[in-house]
Amino acid sequence: MIDKIFFILHNAYYRDGKYGKDETPNLTVCVLLGSVLFTWLVVFMALAPHFGFEKPALAKLNTHLAGFGCLLVVYFSFYFRGRHKRIYDRYKDQRKLSTRTARVIAYISTFLLIVLPFILMIIVQRIDNGEWIKFK
Repeated sequence: MIDKIFFILHNAYYRDGKYGKDETPNLTVCVLLGSVLFTWLVVFMALAPHFGFEKPALAKLNTHLAGFGCLLVVYFSFYFRGRHKRIYDRYKDQRKLSTRTARVIAYISTFLLIVLPFILMIIVQRIDNGEWIKFK
């Protein structure tokens, strides 16, 4: 599934090889997916005490290391040994993935992957403060 989202987002920038000299759609999509992973990681670190884990320090250094780690994960998932080219070659002939509907679904799913962790954090915070559910 993530390969298809990668292809659709990549294809939004790479229309039949027509993109500017300074543009790198592979890098753009990888940074976007890396930011999604980083968002989930930061929210997990913030919510860790609510799920019984020891509270990790959200220091600046830890956050920078987490961001760098997320970019490394995305690099080894999509760039290492040209995997982004194999993904593009595998899905480029599938017309369903090149439609406007597929592009809208990919953008919405990527947006939701970024926003949902924050919504989860707000829900957990409100439950802990007793604003939604009252525990005895």
